[in-house]
Amino acid sequence: MEVFSKKIDCCPHCGSKDRFYESLLNEMKASGRIDQKIDCFQFQAVEGVPLPQERVAMLPFGAEIPQFKMIWDSCKECGAVYSVEMSIRAARKSLEMPSVLEMPSVQPMSRAQRRHPDNRPFLNNTLGLS
Repeated sequence: MEVFSKKIDCCPHCGSKDRFYESLLNEMKASGRIDQKIDCFQFQAVEGVPLPQERVAMLPFGAEIPQFKMIWDSCKECGAVYSVEMSIRAARKSLEMPSVLEMPSVQPMSRAQRRHPDNRPFLNNTLGLS
């Protein structure tokens, strides 16, 4: 797979280096409202895998998949919208473990709840009680 990466440092129309969202982001970083490691706002970035989820699900673990990322911004001088960063790289499919926060909290049933006939549908159906 061909790896591709390109950063554009100035507006392709007027040549200005002043970007609208980048200046806003730098202002927020300077005031301490945003972490210094953030390189763009979430709505500026488009990233993912150019395959349908059904197709990705059929691939074996460890398979190489192309992954793309594109960040856009607009020029403060002429207002042109253009890509600031574009990249394509190889990613490997891996097993994703659900985090503790995503897992539903299920309370185990007490002994009395387990013995109650309503909580034992298998036995109710086999004995003809339903």
